[in-house]
Amino acid sequence: MLEQAALNNNIRGEFSADIHAMTDEQLEAMRAPLLPGRFVGPILRANPVGSEAYQALKNRLVDEMAHQHLKIKAVANMTRPGEMHREPLRWEDLLKAWESGREDLWDHGNYYKSTPSLALQVESALQQWVKALDTERAGKLQTPGFVETSIFKKMLRAFRMAQDECELVEVAIAPGSGKTTSTGHYLKEMRKASGLNCPIWKIKLGESNIGLKLIMQEILGAMHGADNGSEFGGMSQSAMKYAIEERAKKHPVGLLIIDEAQHIGNFIGTNGAIHGLNIINGLREFCDDRLFGVVLLGNGEIYQRVKKSRNSIQLASRMEAWRVSVGNPTEADIDLIMESWGVSGKSERELSVKLGTQPGGLRTLVNFYRRALCEFDEITQASLNAVSKG
Repeated sequence: MLEQAALNNNIRGEFSADIHAMTDEQLEAMRAPLLPGRFVGPILRANPVGSEAYQALKNRLVDEMAHQHLKIKAVANMTRPGEMHREPLRWEDLLKAWESGREDLWDHGNYYKSTPSLALQVESALQQWVKALDTERAGKLQTPGFVETSIFKKMLRAFRMAQDECELVEVAIAPGSGKTTSTGHYLKEMRKASGLNCPIWKIKLGESNIGLKLIMQEILGAMHGADNGSEFGGMSQSAMKYAIEERAKKHPVGLLIIDEAQHIGNFIGTNGAIHGLNIINGLREFCDDRLFGVVLLGNGEIYQRVKKSRNSIQLASRMEAWRVSVGNPTEADIDLIMESWGVSGKSERELSVKLGTQPGGLRTLVNFYRRALCEFDEITQASLNAVSKG
């Protein structure tokens, strides 16, 4: 499912990376700190983009960035060779260019191939990094990979709907049902298929960033791959809106995912009613202009509060058709999770179903499994019962 979504996006031609805008002169300058002499030979491809080795290393990079919550700048800091320590931005740009598949990075530094290409030097640094990670993790308890439950599939339907129709979609999902993990998995798979520059962005709301200007600041940060939007804090709200529009036009028909969106609902139907409605209407303008769709991940109370507000009849009518209720995990979901964790047995299944099918039960179940392994090195009825007793 995810592969087809990425293919459809690539057909639209939406994922051209900004790094391709570099000139040959800029690329030659980036070679200078690493390679002796200058490039005088013909194009000599040593490792074409699209090879299995390239794709495997690129996917591992995306996996590690998702697993460790890293931005490309952090990866650059951890992998940069010693000879590049005085020019960190160049190494970061090289990583971006390599990830985006710029083929001339595979050109050699001279005609006789006596020096490795920039691409091979990037790959060597990344391979040393992941090898060190594998060595560090060897022997440690590793949890299973992501499981595509019915929760995830419903969320995936909402993501596609919002992006394809360029609409504002509210997803009602109980806490502890895997929304953050599912969103992270979706982002990771889209970036594997279409590059780190794909137009799918995620922000998370909290008590400290509720307000249209603050949210726009977060959106700009996400669009630029920053840890947060603090570097854009000095801009006016109108300047931020213009910058978002210009960025989105380069990557049309994108998707913005807002986690913990229920915080917006706290300002609707109260003394801050106008404040909350302004936020929703401000986000909806991006959809109306066909720039990107918006998904509001929360407990579903935004629409309910909008519906009750006297000032939002028009907005309520627009949101009514674009809501997705996820519901609780099913027994089939629990069976998938048991299989991924290697748990079996009738009693174990009964207890797992009891724990996992309640609201927010997926988090509870996985935490029970994790603690059972941590304390008892096995997941059985006895170890799960021991966990339940504290």
